[in-house]
Amino acid sequence: MRKLSQLWRALERIPGLLAVPGFWREYCGPDFPLIEPYLQPTDHVGATYPCPHPTAGQCPRKIVDYGDGEFVAICRDPYESCADVPLVRKEVLAHRLDIVAFTKAISPVLGIRWHPPEKRGDHTWGIGLSGRRSSHNQPAYFIALPESRRFAVTVNSLLLDISGPFLILSPTNRHRSIEIQQRLQARGVGFLSLEEQLLLDENDRLVSVDPTEASDEPAPTPVADRTRVVKAFTTRHQRKVKDIYETAGVDESDFYKWRRGELPDTSQKSRDVERILHQGLPRRLSK
Repeated sequence: MRKLSQLWRALERIPGLLAVPGFWREYCGPDFPLIEPYLQPTDHVGATYPCPHPTAGQCPRKIVDYGDGEFVAICRDPYESCADVPLVRKEVLAHRLDIVAFTKAISPVLGIRWHPPEKRGDHTWGIGLSGRRSSHNQPAYFIALPESRRFAVTVNSLLLDISGPFLILSPTNRHRSIEIQQRLQARGVGFLSLEEQLLLDENDRLVSVDPTEASDEPAPTPVADRTRVVKAFTTRHQRKVKDIYETAGVDESDFYKWRRGELPDTSQKSRDVERILHQGLPRRLSK
């Protein structure tokens, strides 16, 4: 497992979640490939480009448009400590984080039943309902701001506008002060830091640090134990294997793929089978 601290901190460093790709790449570091698919180019040409050797007052480099699609990032230091960088148009266009696609991707991992984002304030969006055990069915709001002052104003606005508890998702814990936490706690409002909650596994997939809390779905049955669990289930309920997969709504072949571990645990078919094994079969009607 690997932490993605640079990625989450970048979301709080880039004003407006809008910058040329060079800044996204610099701030995200090795985590950039994870966020790149969610960056959308705009029509706005950026004014600056990152410097490898920044100096006070002279950096970052300035983007100059020479016309005919020719752009160069030039050093503004009198001693020209940084080399000029030729750029293509895609590299000078400001790219904005696609909130719809990004929140749709992270929500299932966090246990959020995603809805299309609804703007609720200063870089704040309602992104769905929580499926987490500690905040079940509470509205979830994603906030990504670079300044603690703006974050505090936004949180206070949500506390005034929304009655009852809700869930806040923020890239990091950086803006959560004692005062803010006291207010959240008094209202039963939850707070999730993506930096603490989401990791990258060995297959380069986002995973939750606490999958049991992050979902109201049952934990997957270990592959090595599935044959025994199915046999115990059919014996206890005096039913056939066919009753399991038909009630789950999956094909017989898919059921046996699940039993052999050939279906991803995150697939809907796997979850439907697990649900039947954990919740049981409907009672038969008496004749």
